[in-house]
Amino acid sequence: GFPTDRPVVLMVSALEPGKRVIEAMHAMADVPEAALVVAGDGPLRDEVDRLAARILPGRFMRATFGHDQMPDLYRSADLFLHTKIRESFGNVYVEALSCGVPVVAHDDEVARWIFDGRATLVDTTSTAKLAAAIRDRLGRPNVNEDSTNWAHQRFAWAVVAERYAHFLAEVASR
Repeated sequence: GFPTDRPVVLMVSALEPGKRVIEAMHAMADVPEAALVVAGDGPLRDEVDRLAARILPGRFMRATFGHDQMPDLYRSADLFLHTKIRESFGNVYVEALSCGVPVVAHDDEVARWIFDGRATLVDTTSTAKLAAAIRDRLGRPNVNEDSTNWAHQRFAWAVVAERYAHFLAEVASR
């Protein structure tokens, strides 16, 4: 049910103030060539829907999806957007990278460590800068095969489990 006549920007997020979906919607209002899909629910649901009707008419969809649908959801998007400031880790980052979706996210030290140069990071507190970053990234071809492979090599469960095992063994030996 996604639009096929324009690029799709995807947010996977709880609808709560800290995730800053409403702020992202204001930036998307300045990107008329793209549609915004928000996968999530929460206490701001009604406010998000009212705002979308006002500033993103015909360019907004909000729904929830099952875990088994998430890889296809990510792969259906042209861009993944996440505007939370200081996301503690952000599984959505790894999910987007693993599915080969270009990412625009808030620029902070955690995001820089997670992405290691493989995302467009911007000060998302600036609506103008965020809108410009979205437009810029949508205007470039998606060549993220390297990012997909890199994400799997760095964040796959087997890799993370092995790192934890080595870490715990080292701690126990001390």
